[in-house]
Amino acid sequence: MFRFMRFVTVIAAAYYFGVGAPFAQLNPPIRVGEPPSLMPAAVDVQTAPITPTPTPAPAPNAEQAAYSSSKTLYLFDLNRCLLRHPENKTWQYDVINLVSALQGLVNRQEPQLYILYVHERLSSFQMNVDEFWLRQLRGSNGFLSEYRLEEIETLEELLEQFRTQFASIVLWDPGLPATGNVALTIAGIENLLPLRYDKSPGSLYNQIVAGGPQLNAQVQLSGKFSGAGYIPDTNEGAPTTKTAKTDAYMWAKLKYLDAGACSPSHLAYFLDPYDWEPREEGFQYPDLQQCMIVNHDFYVSQKSFFLDLDPWFDETATDSSPNPFHKGIDQFMLFTILQTALEKAPGSDRILRIGGFVPWWIKYSNQYIYGGGRSGLHSPAATAEEFISHISKYGGVIDADSSPIASMANASVFQHAPLKERYNQNPVPPARPLENKNYLLFAIGDFRSSALLYQTIPTLWHDSLRGEMPIAWAISPILSERTPHIFDYLYETRTRNDYFISGAPGAGLCHVNRLLPADRAQGLGDRIAFWQKLSLQLYEKFDLHASLAADLSREARTTYFPETLQSAFLPFSPHGVGSIKPFETPLVEGFLPFIQEQGNFIEKMPPLDAAIQRIVKNSRKGRPAFHLYRFNLANPTTLFMLYQRLLQEHSDLNYQAVDPFTFFYLLRQHLADNDPAVNYLLPAFLSTSSIPRQMKARGYYPSDITLRNDGWDEWKSPDAQPNQAHRLTYRWFYEGQQIPGTGWHDAYVKDPVYPGEQTTLNLNILAPDQSGLYRLNLIFGQENVRESSIREEIRVYVGD
Repeated sequence: MFRFMRFVTVIAAAYYFGVGAPFAQLNPPIRVGEPPSLMPAAVDVQTAPITPTPTPAPAPNAEQAAYSSSKTLYLFDLNRCLLRHPENKTWQYDVINLVSALQGLVNRQEPQLYILYVHERLSSFQMNVDEFWLRQLRGSNGFLSEYRLEEIETLEELLEQFRTQFASIVLWDPGLPATGNVALTIAGIENLLPLRYDKSPGSLYNQIVAGGPQLNAQVQLSGKFSGAGYIPDTNEGAPTTKTAKTDAYMWAKLKYLDAGACSPSHLAYFLDPYDWEPREEGFQYPDLQQCMIVNHDFYVSQKSFFLDLDPWFDETATDSSPNPFHKGIDQFMLFTILQTALEKAPGSDRILRIGGFVPWWIKYSNQYIYGGGRSGLHSPAATAEEFISHISKYGGVIDADSSPIASMANASVFQHAPLKERYNQNPVPPARPLENKNYLLFAIGDFRSSALLYQTIPTLWHDSLRGEMPIAWAISPILSERTPHIFDYLYETRTRNDYFISGAPGAGLCHVNRLLPADRAQGLGDRIAFWQKLSLQLYEKFDLHASLAADLSREARTTYFPETLQSAFLPFSPHGVGSIKPFETPLVEGFLPFIQEQGNFIEKMPPLDAAIQRIVKNSRKGRPAFHLYRFNLANPTTLFMLYQRLLQEHSDLNYQAVDPFTFFYLLRQHLADNDPAVNYLLPAFLSTSSIPRQMKARGYYPSDITLRNDGWDEWKSPDAQPNQAHRLTYRWFYEGQQIPGTGWHDAYVKDPVYPGEQTTLNLNILAPDQSGLYRLNLIFGQENVRESSIREEIRVYVGD
């Protein structure tokens, strides 16, 4: 009771503010021009909960005063710039749009421009998260530590500073908002800046084209598309798609996507400059953060194709004329773009990365946060499901920036943050017996959006009670493409009770059944192998072994995962899978446990009484029971309070909160009728860097391989256990077939390796006789007993 009561004050504060620590302390103002050594140190936590305090900057000495760097990072305070015309939202939109595209261009090769704009929306403090992350990256170990900051005051100065890095202006048509996205596509490919063609007084056009620096307009999209006759500028006179909106996208597809000028793997699905309240005069953007404009920079830098299309077949797009003959045209255009993108993607990596999400809160659904638009036929949830289903059908995974926490700036800077070759989780906890308890796995995060991760980690991660109980942080590994610095930060500052699992089925958000030929359009083939490959690469990099929120499209013929689809998770998520929908078998191939989540609490402050009631209702007495609950935005203090109440108010139900390793291990053992052998031989391959990716035929290659004992057995040497020693071997595969006569050079464990410990084995690898591209499988096992279901596969080219 005493331990519970001593946290009451902190918990009360957390409930009031939605946080667990005073976050104003985390964000002292940035000193422009100061050397990195004068910056406050980044928060550094290894084994204890974080309680951050500000670090005062020391007085500069002569050596620091003489500091100079050949690298300069220009800092532009976009918020301050927007105060120039606080009443003019159209001007503000256009400034943000122009600056974000400029940032994408100048940061394409290296970091040059950083902006301050985004304020987090999780806590009541609304800290500037751009400042927070800049401070971390300017710390002693940050990849921006060698850069000198130089501030740019005005938009005109910003354009002048980078005048050589963009060609001119592309003008889009405010009467056809889709051209705003087309302009962004052109901007990334032709090094142009997108701008609304608006000659009204006070417009940005008048400020920088008609006046001021008088920038040249190279491309004019106004009045170009009519939805009649033929699409302009097409050599073969492509016929109209029947709407001006889809004509604009078809024109961009024919001119840029078909020609291979766009990124072969990244598409940007972001809200175009649509008027949120069209019944009022002018253009209305009541919430510029929700417009996600600053998210554009990364996708401009990648030369991505931008789009915003209604995914439904049975309605006319809600942002177009309600002509009944135009039903489904947006969907047709969406499919056409995705098909072409898939065809252009590299053959060895044919998975599309889709950034953004269908803007259900403004278009294409029957719900509006802001009024004035034409209502769609479907609910927001159904519209979201439809969108995910279509993207998955074309082999895509989604980095799903969306309402209500939507904005993320500076990803074009963060993309240059280096990641380690591999990251390691906390070691496996000691084995514990399976008891008649209600085992709880609490997961924080619906982290399938880089914007959500970017805005919420500065508050959730610095909660004062993080580390007091085991928590699984559910983060899609595909987010590491836009937020590599956050992954590095989380692994460096985790406590012994912080564990990481994927917050999506595999690499990123998708409907897994839509990857199968039976659930895809004719000719699209099977995408499971590509999905597995990308997932395996990312899971190995971040030492992930379990997945949450695995889902199927709502129109699936069955409402559960068939066993064949469950087995698809085994190569990369062998420890366990938490699913949203039911499944055919709870223990796949006698090894991989599945469990359906019992609740997903989406609130920042979930009602504890309701949560407790649900958990108690699902609990059992006298036998083991397992409960998986996701809390999308709740902080560790909230989960700690929930757990303490369960222990005190329902002690008869014998609750035990555990880490994901223990949860899935005990679940696997329970499903195997309490057979402890199912938790043996679970190696984690931590490093294979010494294995050459190119070999000569018939050559010998001694290679060091580091493994961690992630099981609950002791690995023994031949001296301790003859003919049953633990050893590592290998096998070669070519076009799916094992090559005979290879893999006879086993490497044996020399000393006992206990659960959670590592060992490095030297394996003498003999290359195949013939040249070709092979798959090298590393296989750990107990000699004459059995082999592990977890293997490491490496692609190796063998030449003469």
